[in-house]
Amino acid sequence: MRQFSVPLRSYMGILPWGGAHAINQHIRLFIIDALPVIRDGLSARLSEEPDFVVIGSAGGSEAAIARTGENRPDVVIIDPDLPGLSGVDALRYLWASTGDAGIVVFTANPSDREIRAAVREDVAAFVSKSSSIENLITSIRRVEAGERYFCPAVQTRIISMRRDGLENKDVDSRIGLLTERELSVLRHLSHGLSSREIGAILSISAKTVDNHKSRIMRKLDIHDRVQLSRFALREGIVEL
Repeated sequence: MRQFSVPLRSYMGILPWGGAHAINQHIRLFIIDALPVIRDGLSARLSEEPDFVVIGSAGGSEAAIARTGENRPDVVIIDPDLPGLSGVDALRYLWASTGDAGIVVFTANPSDREIRAAVREDVAAFVSKSSSIENLITSIRRVEAGERYFCPAVQTRIISMRRDGLENKDVDSRIGLLTERELSVLRHLSHGLSSREIGAILSISAKTVDNHKSRIMRKLDIHDRVQLSRFALREGIVEL
């Protein structure tokens, strides 16, 4: 996995990041978003650009993300706010699948953890959904040209994190101590479900859920369910 040490000036698209497909006549796009209306709308609008070809889209399940690389896109546009996955997990699955494709995060409410992951890892562009479609189009072309772009709203968040000493905080934080099963249990706990309800969803016993909960609390050094929920919200594992 490629990693970058990114100066602030590169957020506006100055730093080359590879541009493996820059000589292509058409830019092959793949769209991942949980909402069909967003996928369809983006596909229709982006297809109007003479140098864009939308080769597919997906709703964002883990399996769908894993198959994205089979389509050999040049640029993947993803909203990592997907059901059943944390934003960082969604990006990790995508990185593992797509190889040299440029990744454009197009989302509405990114967590600090997702922004830190984008800065430290392989995201080529980060655009807010509150931006104009022209901003997204520009970011795609810059990524294809081998540049990196972070929209002004995200730049402001990065500057704030840098000021507070959080930009270089370990992306995994304590979350990296948890297994995928423990993350699933934590998400459901944060939504207020009982051990019995979580067990029914995950096809495990309530006792097993309680064992997972105990391990989660021990690993995170959090021993109150309310604080667990606050931690999950702060880290972008769940949303309000």
